[in-house]
Parts: sequence; structure tokens; C-alpha cells
Amino acid sequence: MAQILPDLIQRLSTFHSDKLWPLCLVLEHQEFLYQYTPHSDFSIVVDKFPVLLLEVASGHSGGDLLCMNLQAACLVRLGNALMELLEFLVKAIYIDNEYRATEYMFFQMASRERLVQ
Repeated sequence: MAQILPDLIQRLSTFHSDKLWPLCLVLEHQEFLYQYTPHSDFSIVVDKFPVLLLEVASGHSGGDLLCMNLQAACLVRLGNALMELLEFLVKAIYIDNEYRATEYMFFQMASRERLVQ
């Protein structure tokens, strides 16, 4: 047990908004595939996989929140597919224009439903 924490700390790295995530997502629109490399205002990455996302509102449209939620949902699906366990979760924090922070937890139900909570 004493060795678990130092091992985890070694695998942690952080990225800020000026750096892209260490992985890219592939989007399908109509018949075309597009490669997209997201970035967050802040993220915590373990083994080259984002596990915590933080976004700060940069306008009044709510686009940052929607984008963060979609990215987190994609990460959960990808994490579960790669690990074949359905135990992967992503935490996300959104700070709105009034400096209120809202915390979200994304996970996939055990029945392998398409729905991500």
C-alpha cells in the first residue's frame, strides 16, 4: 500500500490551456472522419489519459460547458473500451462567469448502455 501513492504520483502530469491533450479524438460527421485534439483550461492526466478537466467560462454562450461535457463523455467511453472494465470515471469542474464552480462526474453504467451519466 505504501508504494501505490508514489507510483501514482510518478504517472501524474498536468497540462494547461496552451497545451493539447496527449491523445486525440476521432469524430464522425456524415460520411467523414475528423481528428480532433482537445485541450482544457486545466487537466490532470494519468498515464497519458485525462482524468480531471477544468474549464473557465470565456463567454456567456455556455459553449465551454457543453464542450467540456462532450469531451468528458468521450473520455469515459474510450477509457472503458480500452480497459474493458466499465470502472473508468472522469471528474470535470466548470467555473462560470460569476466564479461559481460546479463539479461533474462522468461514468458509464455497468450494463454497457450507450448512456453516459
